[in-house]
Amino acid sequence: MNNKNRIKLIDSGITLCCCAAAVGAVSVISSMNSGGAAPAALMQDDELPVIILDAGHGAST
Repeated sequence: MNNKNRIKLIDSGITLCCCAAAVGAVSVISSMNSGGAAPAALMQDDELPVIILDAGHGAST
């Protein structure tokens, strides 16, 4: 392996490690900022939503 290939290999390894560290840092920061909030996909509501239909003719004013 010549020096040019070795330098490319080292550079790509450093880039990969930096990207992995950045993703990890973003993950840690976002988990600290969430304050224990759960994603909406994990929430289960037993109550049905209330839907209010309004004709919008202004009769109530």
